[in-house]
Amino acid sequence: LRSVELKAVSLQSTVTELRGDLQARRSDAIALSAEVAAWLSTWQQDIPLQLLEPFQKQRQAKTAVGKSISELRAKLSQEREERRQESLLSGRKYEELQTDKEDLQARIVRESSQLESRLQALEKRQLEERQSWVEERMRMEQLCGEQLQQLELCQGNLTKTERDLAIAETAVSSKMSEVSSLEKVVAELQRQF
Repeated sequence: LRSVELKAVSLQSTVTELRGDLQARRSDAIALSAEVAAWLSTWQQDIPLQLLEPFQKQRQAKTAVGKSISELRAKLSQEREERRQESLLSGRKYEELQTDKEDLQARIVRESSQLESRLQALEKRQLEERQSWVEERMRMEQLCGEQLQQLELCQGNLTKTERDLAIAETAVSSKMSEVSSLEKVVAELQRQF
């Protein structure tokens, strides 16, 4: 029975270490999620809604990863308590507990590896999308600059056109005065003849 208790303590220590490792990974995921959320909050007022959509999807994916880690942690805690109770009740279940422990460790390693792969993929996609956003912003800034230059050119042309129109109106007014004078002269000549 003493040997079983020692094995149970060893199993509990191993599970505690695994739990600590999962907590550390969860903290990393939460920290990364917080960093992304802070970065999005900074730029959210300056970029169009269509550029925010990929980041919102990524935030949802990170939230799902965090939820999966929380569920795994709760499940691990529950299974650890069940194994401890079984160890105290009977030494006959030692082999079964040993097998369960190995299966649990293998599953934790496998699921941790999967979660880490997903996290790395999310980080890579975040980097690519951030680079894409920077390029898109530069393109939009260049387009805005070109449109501003076109606007300034149009304003210059409008000013010149208004100036030419004023000159033309002045010339037309002068010609109309001359025509009016000539009409008076013609009328006077007609009266004389």
